[in-house]
Amino acid sequence: MGDVLSVRLVAGGISAAIDPTRGARLTSLRLHGTELLGGAPHEGPGPSSWFDGSFPMAPYAGNVRDGRFSFEGREHRLPRNNGPHAAHGLVEDAPWEVVRHDARSAELAVALPPEWPFGGEVRQRVALSEESLEVELLCRNDERPMPATLGFHPWFRRDLGQGPVELEVAPGLRYQPLAPGIPGEPGTDLGQRPWDDVFTALAAPPVLRWPGGPVLTVESSSATWMLYEQLAPALCVEPLTAPPDSLGTPRGHVVAPGADLRLTMRLRWDLPG
Repeated sequence: MGDVLSVRLVAGGISAAIDPTRGARLTSLRLHGTELLGGAPHEGPGPSSWFDGSFPMAPYAGNVRDGRFSFEGREHRLPRNNGPHAAHGLVEDAPWEVVRHDARSAELAVALPPEWPFGGEVRQRVALSEESLEVELLCRNDERPMPATLGFHPWFRRDLGQGPVELEVAPGLRYQPLAPGIPGEPGTDLGQRPWDDVFTALAAPPVLRWPGGPVLTVESSSATWMLYEQLAPALCVEPLTAPPDSLGTPRGHVVAPGADLRLTMRLRWDLPG
């Protein structure tokens, strides 16, 4: 369908908006007029596009230490955009093509840029109903094997007008940080809240409860989660296919030619009353 400035999905009193020009970013999720997605002031060395909506991260999620990784005996370098590190992939602020859309669903695609030495493409599929929003992210290359990790980076508003949200989550393990943004091995020390950490072995999917408002469950096909609670206006609950800094390591993924690496996220809500 080519270039489209905005994609709006509607299911009864529920609506969602996608901006193809800014990384296929979800810019809005409204439940009967109440906006759930938000953002926070730009902090740190990363670009301002990291601080609003819900955007896909591909072909890597989180930091790649020093912007370097090795695969099949060769070292590769990525553009560093988070201090000394490369972070959050190469498509989160790129223009995507709208492949198709109708009233309740859309599919968008983008070719991976020359900075990624393996080629390939990323697709995002979004489907809205009156009970949930489902997002699927796919990464592939038909010609050669390549390493990859995927993630979603949603910002949820802390306060919908009746008090701050409560994030209910019970992780079993935290990847013990080697340095800021660089996880080591998983351990039982869960650290101190507010978190800026990567977790696994969750007892149940994370749940956000807004006083007097909706209850939102964040479900995913992945067992790895980044939880970020350190800014006042909004917080992040991010499913990842692997911890940050996993490219070319046993914790990451190798995508065979013609195969897909996939990640799904389902936002499911219960409304007051």
